[in-house]
Amino acid sequence: MDRLRASQPTETFRVPQDVTYNWEYDNTRAQLVRLYEHAKRDQWDGNKRLDWSIDVDPQSELVSDLAIGIYGTPHWDRLTPREIEKLRHETITWQLSQFLHGEQGAMLACA
Repeated sequence: MDRLRASQPTETFRVPQDVTYNWEYDNTRAQLVRLYEHAKRDQWDGNKRLDWSIDVDPQSELVSDLAIGIYGTPHWDRLTPREIEKLRHETITWQLSQFLHGEQGAMLACA
């Protein structure tokens, strides 16, 4: 796999069929944007269905600490409360990123 340069928004994997991830989330493909808008209208639209006025503490335990790999180990025991907050935030950020890019991969596979 070629190394991704900072100026490259895409990444290509050489497999039996080429797979290219595009890391630019722009709206240049009008048909895809239209499909997305139809899906939101006909299925579920987070902009309309979620109450965005609710304050959320991003440092809180959004998921159980049991989901963090080092929980219950001596490494966990050495963390300060501030470090635990940061680790919680980093863990959920990583999990959501994995979900997002997994969904992107699934859309590519189905395209």
